Amino acid sequence: MTATERAYSEIKRRIMDMTLAPNEHVLEAELAQDLGVSRTPIREAVLMLRSDGLVDIVPRRGVRIRPVSADQLEGIYDVLALLEARAAELAATRQSSARIAALDSAVASMSSALRERDLDGWEGADDDFHRLLVEASENDYLVAAARTSVDRVRRARRMTMRLRPLPTESVRDHAELVALIRAGRAADAFASHLAHRRRAAELLVTLLRENRLVV
Repeated sequence: MTATERAYSEIKRRIMDMTLAPNEHVLEAELAQDLGVSRTPIREAVLMLRSDGLVDIVPRRGVRIRPVSADQLEGIYDVLALLEARAAELAATRQSSARIAALDSAVASMSSALRERDLDGWEGADDDFHRLLVEASENDYLVAAARTSVDRVRRARRMTMRLRPLPTESVRDHAELVALIRAGRAADAFASHLAHRRRAAELLVTLLRENRLVV
């Protein structure tokens, strides 16, 4: 991994876990010192993050963590729901036993974490599931398009995680989706996951608005 890739991964991690908060400004020099690298990898990493829609570059103020409002998140979810539903449809058509087994494993990890009331563990397993689902489409363009939307949704989910009930319904939805994919029911897989993502969007957007949160 190059210095630029390491800087990109670390800064992105801090944005995702809210260590770097929405609207916060940080100088490239501060990031370079903190991460122990030169300014060049930081600058290159920041340009990559800007392409991801996660930061803005502000003259004389450095890097600004780009906020996402409830209205913007609603629009992001509209796109993500369709992308992931199409991925589910394609996965049911491809019928890759290895990819289906990986989805099963992610659901099992989600269930285990939920039994232990381990929300961080559940969150990680949920991230794995959605990544594996999109990859199961075997469509590189779809994977790339979904990645940017997922990053923004993850921040909203993390901020609202402890404001909502335990995500037991989400685990059931994911298990049902894997069963539909395994059965080759492509149209049903599309419809099931589209409905799941739209329910999730409604919950998250409502929580952001009710609590006046920006992510």
